[in-house]
Amino acid sequence: MKTSGRMRRPDQLRETEPSSTSAPRTGATDESGFGQWRGDVADGGGGAGIGGIHLPPHWRWHGNDLAGRVQRDRRRRRRRFRQLQLPDGGALGLCAAGVWAGAFDEGAGTTNHRNDECERFRRQILRPRFPDHGRQKQAVSSSRRLGRCSQPAVPIDGGRGRDNADREYADRSFQAALIQAEVGGPHRVAPNRHRPFGIRAAALSRREFLVRAGAGAAALFVPSIQPMSLSRLLGEVVRPSPHADDSVVVRWNEAALQGVRESKLGPPMVARALAIVNTAAFDAWAAYDHHAVGTCLGPALRRAPRERTLANKEIAVSYAAYRAAVDLFPGSTTTVFDPLMRNLGLDPNNRNTDLTSPVGVGNVAAAALLDFRHSDGANQLGGYSDYTGYNSPNDPMDIRLPFEPKGVHDPNAWQPLRYADKSGSTVTPNFVGAHWQHVTPFALSSSSQLRSTTGPARFGSFEYLAQARALVELSGGLTDEHKMIAEYWADGPNSELPPGHWDLFAQFVARRDNHGDGERGVDADIKLFFALTNAIFDASVCCWDNKRVFASVRPITAIRYLFIGQRVRAWGGPYRDTQFIDGATWFPYEPTWFPTPPFPEYSSGHSTFSAAGAEVLRLFTQSDRFGLSATFPAGTSKIEPGTVPASDLTLSWATFSEAADQAGMSRRYGGIHFEQADLDARNAGRLVARQAWAKAQSYFAGGKAVERWT
Repeated sequence: MKTSGRMRRPDQLRETEPSSTSAPRTGATDESGFGQWRGDVADGGGGAGIGGIHLPPHWRWHGNDLAGRVQRDRRRRRRRFRQLQLPDGGALGLCAAGVWAGAFDEGAGTTNHRNDECERFRRQILRPRFPDHGRQKQAVSSSRRLGRCSQPAVPIDGGRGRDNADREYADRSFQAALIQAEVGGPHRVAPNRHRPFGIRAAALSRREFLVRAGAGAAALFVPSIQPMSLSRLLGEVVRPSPHADDSVVVRWNEAALQGVRESKLGPPMVARALAIVNTAAFDAWAAYDHHAVGTCLGPALRRAPRERTLANKEIAVSYAAYRAAVDLFPGSTTTVFDPLMRNLGLDPNNRNTDLTSPVGVGNVAAAALLDFRHSDGANQLGGYSDYTGYNSPNDPMDIRLPFEPKGVHDPNAWQPLRYADKSGSTVTPNFVGAHWQHVTPFALSSSSQLRSTTGPARFGSFEYLAQARALVELSGGLTDEHKMIAEYWADGPNSELPPGHWDLFAQFVARRDNHGDGERGVDADIKLFFALTNAIFDASVCCWDNKRVFASVRPITAIRYLFIGQRVRAWGGPYRDTQFIDGATWFPYEPTWFPTPPFPEYSSGHSTFSAAGAEVLRLFTQSDRFGLSATFPAGTSKIEPGTVPASDLTLSWATFSEAADQAGMSRRYGGIHFEQADLDARNAGRLVARQAWAKAQSYFAGGKAVERWT
C-alpha cells in the first residue's frame, strides 16, 4: 500500500531508523529492540547518522558542523524539559509528550488547545530543527521502509492529511504501541495523505518513546492537567455501546434502523429516511471540516479552525441526526432517540440555534434539510399517501380462495393481493410508493434518467412464458440453502428492510476496518453513511419509476394465470416439499401473512438497492473484499421451522458484489421476481451508485466538480 510522502517542514524532522541504503552504522543496537542506533557521525555512501538521526546523502558535506548543531539542540531540549512547569506545578512535559506527541499530524500549525506553554513545549522540545532540504527524501524513505496499510479507504480532509491538531487525542499513542510488534519498534501513527485509514509509521528513539508512553499514563492521573482531561480525551460524551468503539455516527445509524423496525414504512420511504438522517448529520459535520460543504446551506455554517474539535463534531452530528430521526420516526422518540441523546450526555430538548455552538449548528443543519425534504414529492407530511390516483386494472386476488382468472383483466399489469396479515387482520394493500417517481433524488437528474428502454416481457411473447416456466422450475428445485437465502434477504415487515440491510453491512465494514470512535472514525463514518444511504435513496427513486411506468405483473399472478388447470412441479407449501400441483395454486416461498410485497414486479427493489449498496462500499474501501457470513442453526426457518435447514447452514460472502448478486437471486428463489427484473435492476443500481458517489465526492471536496465514475 502507498503511504504518505508529503513534504514536512524542517522543524518537523524527527529521529528515525536508518534505511537499508544508509551509511554503515556505528555503535550497537539498543537492547530494548526499539531500533535506536547510537554512535558518532558516520558519513557513507547513503547518508550521515548522528546520534540516531538519519541524514540524507546530500547533507554529508555539512556533517561536522551539523553534528555540533544537533548535539547542542538535544542538550538544550533536555534542559528545557527539566525546567518547564505548569503554572500550578503540574508536569507540562508529561502532558505534552505523553498525550499529544503521537496524536498530532506534523503538518499542523498551532493547536486548538488553550495552553500556550504546552504548545511551545511541543514545538520546541519534541521537534529538532534542521535546514529545509532533505526532509522530503527522509519522509519517503521512512514510508517505504516502514509504511504499511491493510485496507485502502477514501481520503478524508480532502486528501490533505493536514490541520489535524485535534485529531485522535490520546488513542494515537496507544495505537503506536500496538503496532510496534508488527513493524519492529515503537512508531508514531500519523494520517496517510492518500489512504488516511491506513497506518504510516515513523520510528522514534527509545527515549522519545518512553517519555511519551509514560506521560500518556501520567496525564490520566495528574489532576492539574486541565487542557487534556479524561473527559476531553473521550470527546466529552459517554459512549456505552454493544461495540464500545463505535463512532457516534454508527450509533445514530443503529438508532435509525431501530426506528425503521418500529415503523411501518415501505422500502422507498425507508431509503429516503435513512438518507435524510445521514445527510443531516453530514451537513452538521461539514461545518467543522476543512473542505466539505453542506447539501443545503453550503459553506454557510463553516466554523473557525479552533472550533473543529472531535467533541464539537459529535455534538453537532448528534443534534442533527436526532432532529431528523424524530421527524421521520416520531413513534421511536421516547423509546430510542431520547435515551441515546441522554446516554451521550446531551439534552434532547435543547433547541438552541446559536451557530457559535455545536448544538445550534446541528439544529440549524437539520432544520434546513427537513424544510427542503418536506416538499420533495414524497408526501411525508401526508403519510406518504399516493396523490397520483393510481388504480390497478385488475381486481384484488384473495390468496385464501381458489384463483379466479376473470379478475385478471390485464395479464401484463400488477394485481393487488388480499390476505390475513400477521395479526390475523384481512388487508388489501395498494401500490406502496405509486407517487415515488415524483420524489426529488439526490444525484440523479430525474427519476426517469435511468428508466429502462425495454421494460418487462409482455404477455403473449416467448419471453413472458419462458420466464414464468423458469421460475416454476426453480421453485421445484429449492434446497435448504436456497430457502435460507430467500429468508435471509427477505427483509419483510418489522425488519430493517432492504435499504437498512446495507446500513448493517456498512456498520460491519466500519468495525472491520477499525474506524473507531476517534476523529478519524467520525470523519470516515460520516462520509461512508452519507454516500451509501443517498445512493440507496436514489436507487429507490430509479426503481420505483420503473415500477410505476410499467406496473408489471407479479409471478403469483402470471404463473397462476398461465398454468391454471395444468400440473406443474413446484414447492407445495410449508412441510410439503416439492410435488406436482395445479398451476392455479402455485405459491412463492414466502409466509402466507406477507405473500408478495405490495407493488409491481419490474424492476427488483432488492437488486437495485443491493447493487447500489455494494458499489458504494466497493468504491469507499477501494476493494470488493467483504468477508461476512451468517449461520443458521438447524430448524430455524421462519417458513418451515423445525425442519429447515436440516443441519446448521452458513451463508458467506467474500465480496460485496457476491452479496449483492445473492440478494437479487434470493427474490427469484422466493418467487417474487423474474430473471429480467433482477438482472436489469443490478445494472441500474450500479449506475445509480456511481453517480451518487461522484455527487458525494463533490460535497467532500467543497462543492468542486468531481469526475463522474463510469
